[in-house]
Amino acid sequence: MRLRLNAWDWAAIALVLCGVILRLDHLDWKVYNSDETTTSLRAAGWSEAAFHGFVGDGRRHRLADLVPFQAARNQTTAADTVAALAHDEPQHPPLFFLLERAVSAAAGPSIWWQRAAPAVFGILMLPLLWLLARELFGRSPAAAIAAGLAAVSPYHVVLSQYARQYSLWAALICLSSFTLLRALRRPSALAWSYYAAATALSLWTFTFSLYVLAAHAIYVLFVVERRAKVAWLVAAAVAVVSFAPWLVAIARNWGTVIHTTAWLGSALPPKILLGKWAFNLGTVFFDLDYLSLKFLPMVAFALMVAALSCVALIRWAPRNATWFVLALGGTIAVGLAAPDFVAGTSRSTAARYLVPLPIALELATAFAIACFAAVGGLRSALAAATFTLLAAGGLASCIVSGQARSWWISSNERTIPAVSAALEARGGAPLIVYVATDNYLLELVHDPLASGPAAFEIHRPARWPGDVALADVYLIGKSPDVAADVSLARVRRLEIPVYFPTQDATVTGVRQS
Repeated sequence: MRLRLNAWDWAAIALVLCGVILRLDHLDWKVYNSDETTTSLRAAGWSEAAFHGFVGDGRRHRLADLVPFQAARNQTTAADTVAALAHDEPQHPPLFFLLERAVSAAAGPSIWWQRAAPAVFGILMLPLLWLLARELFGRSPAAAIAAGLAAVSPYHVVLSQYARQYSLWAALICLSSFTLLRALRRPSALAWSYYAAATALSLWTFTFSLYVLAAHAIYVLFVVERRAKVAWLVAAAVAVVSFAPWLVAIARNWGTVIHTTAWLGSALPPKILLGKWAFNLGTVFFDLDYLSLKFLPMVAFALMVAALSCVALIRWAPRNATWFVLALGGTIAVGLAAPDFVAGTSRSTAARYLVPLPIALELATAFAIACFAAVGGLRSALAAATFTLLAAGGLASCIVSGQARSWWISSNERTIPAVSAALEARGGAPLIVYVATDNYLLELVHDPLASGPAAFEIHRPARWPGDVALADVYLIGKSPDVAADVSLARVRRLEIPVYFPTQDATVTGVRQS
C-alpha cells in the first residue's frame, strides 16, 4: 500500500523538521534561570535548607563550590530528590525531576543535557498531537496542520528549551487525550489501561493534570453513553489512586504550597491582566511583540484567527470534537482565570500553567483551516494564506528568540550575562555579597558567556568584610532589594550593558564616597 501525501502533509513534515532543529539549536545558549537551577537543585537531591545553609554559613566559598548542588552525585539518592520536593515544593510531583536526576548523573551539570530531556519531550509532543487531531477529526488535513503549527509555535519551542516539566506535560496531555478517545472508539480492557497509565504519568508530572482530568470528565459526562462512562470512571479512579501518595504529601505540606506560590496571588489591575492574557495566547503563534509593540498587528491577526477558529469549531465540527476541544482548553482557562478576575490575583498569567489551552487553540485553528481548504476556490486560498502567515510568524519568532540570552519565560534573569561579564572584566577576585535570592548564584555558576565568575568568592557577612577593599565588593539583586539595605549608603550604581534584549542591569558596585 503506497503512502499518499498531500500538500498539507508535506508542509507539516517540513515544519516538523524545522521544529526539531529549533528545539535542539542553541539549547545551552539562554540563561539557565532560577526555576531551572531549582530543577537541578531538586534533581540533585538537595533541599532549600541545605543549600541556603551552605551559602550563608559565614565562610568564603567559590562559585565552583556550588556545582554539587546542580548535579546528581553519590552524596544523595533518588529518595532525597523525592523528599526535597515533598518538603519544599509539593506542588511539583517528582517524575520529571527523577528523569532529570538520571540525566544529570550521566552528564553532569551541563545546560545542554539538562534541557535535552525537555527538548525530546517537546519533539515527541508533535506526533502525539497529530494522533490526537486524527482521532478527533478523522482523515482531514487538520492533523497535519495542527502538528505543523505546533512545531513552530513559539510557546511550545520555549517550553521545549526550558528545564522544567512543561514540555513533558504537553506530550502527556496529548497522549492521555488520544488514549481516551481511542478507548471510547475501540473499547477494551487494554485500551482503558493505556488511558489509566497515561493519565497517571501526567498526574505524576504536574498537579494541574487534574484540570485535564476534569476536562475529560466533562467530555465523558456530556458526550458518551453510559457503559463508557463507567469504564472511564474506573480508569480515572485507578490513575488518581496511583497519585494518592503525592496528594497526601501535598495535604501534609499545604502551608508550603501556599507560601511558595504566594506570588500567584499578586494583585493585577484588570487592564494588565487582560494584556497578559493577550500576550500569552498570542505566543501560541507569534511572540516578537515581546521585543516591540510594532508587532502587535501580527498578534491581533493571530488572536483573531484563533477566535474565528473556535467559532468555526462550534458551528461545523462534529459534536464530540467540539466538546472535547472546548473542555480541554476551557477547563484550565476558567479554573485559573475566574479567581483572578474575582479576586484580582494573577494565577492565570503564568503561561507555562496553561498548556492545555494552547493545545486546544491549535486543534481549533487546524480544524478551521482544514474546513476552508476543503471548500475550494477563494476560501481554500484564504486557508492556505492563513496557514502560511501563522507558520511564518511562528518560525520568525523562534529564529529571533533562539539568538536571545533570555526571553519572556526568563525575563527576570536577563541581566545575568551582564553581571557575569562585569565580574570577569574586574579581574582579580571581587567578592559577591548577595542580598537577594541565593538562586542567582546558581545562575552565575551556569553562565556560559564568561569563565570569570567561577573564580570569584562568595561571602554573606552581616557587615562588610574588614579584609576586603570596598572597591572589590559587589551586590547582585533586584533594585528594591539593594535599595532597602540601609547599610548601602555609599553605594553608587555601576551601569552595565545587557546583551539582548536591551534592559537595565541590576549590578551595583560598592564604592567609598
